[in-house]
Amino acid sequence: IHDWSGLKNLNYAPSGTATIVLPDETENLETVILKKLSSKTIDLSKYTNLTSLEATNNSSLEELDVNTCSKLICKSNTKLVTLTLPTVKTALTELNCEYTALASINLKEYTNLQMLNCSGIKEATLPENAATMTSLTCKENGLKTLDISSYINLTYLDCSYNELTEIKVPGNPNQDINIDC
Repeated sequence: IHDWSGLKNLNYAPSGTATIVLPDETENLETVILKKLSSKTIDLSKYTNLTSLEATNNSSLEELDVNTCSKLICKSNTKLVTLTLPTVKTALTELNCEYTALASINLKEYTNLQMLNCSGIKEATLPENAATMTSLTCKENGLKTLDISSYINLTYLDCSYNELTEIKVPGNPNQDINIDC
């Protein structure tokens, strides 16, 4: 492709592992799907209109930098140790970073999250007062307690394979909650 200027959606998933060099002139890029790459770093911070990124099963990925995404799926990147989330904390509505090499993640101020899967991250700080959260998966995090009492719109919770002794659920939820523990 020689003219990238009108590109809005990019789906790159080669049959084997590969690398990709993204163009500088794609200000319209909104959705990117990158699978099975051998790149160690993906920096998409310059794509200011990017709303959705799916970067999964990238065997060498160690660092991922996004700045404006509202939907971020970076699961199954077993070497991912650095994840730079959007600086506008209210922008992020969906995050799936399960089974990466992240040792910790602090989502305390990401209060507009609707869907979160942070399974396998041992030090996961969940959002406070996330009334928009509808789905939370936090399997295998080593949790002893879980306070989701402010998650009044939660409909799904999977907190299996933890060491939970206490779960605080909303006292008057807006929905029925399907819980798997």
